[in-house]
Amino acid sequence: MRGIGALAVALAICAASTACATLSPTQPPPVVAPVPGWALKTPTFTDKLCAVGTCEPTGVLEDAKSCAAESARAELAKSISVQVQSIMIEETKGSESRVDSARISGIKGWVADAVLTGSVIEEYWYDKEGRASHSPGVTFALACIPKSKVATAPAQ
Repeated sequence: MRGIGALAVALAICAASTACATLSPTQPPPVVAPVPGWALKTPTFTDKLCAVGTCEPTGVLEDAKSCAAESARAELAKSISVQVQSIMIEETKGSESRVDSARISGIKGWVADAVLTGSVIEEYWYDKEGRASHSPGVTFALACIPKSKVATAPAQ
């Protein structure tokens, strides 16, 4: 009988400790920050041009940020280059349909340089779970440049 009493006490202690473990307050799930809007759709502003760049996982966050920033600036240069080409075509006068491709190339080069020196990386975002990129570990960068810095090209 004494053995049964000891067993009953042991089972009671075990049951109490299990009950205590399951009745302890649970930690709330971690708060997951929402995906920034600019990572899903490039924002538009009246006073600046922006572009978003991405970089696949590199293993080193600082390297991924540099890669994403370079990608964002390249996208920014592409969008400005298209605008410059359309302006050049609009400047064609008279019945002459010749467009000076050397001048367009020169302006493209100037625009690319201006974008690299005048743009600012306004934000970075690391997509740990792959919520925006559908691939975990992608780094995003938002690059912007004031429109006033690309409004006019230097005289040739």
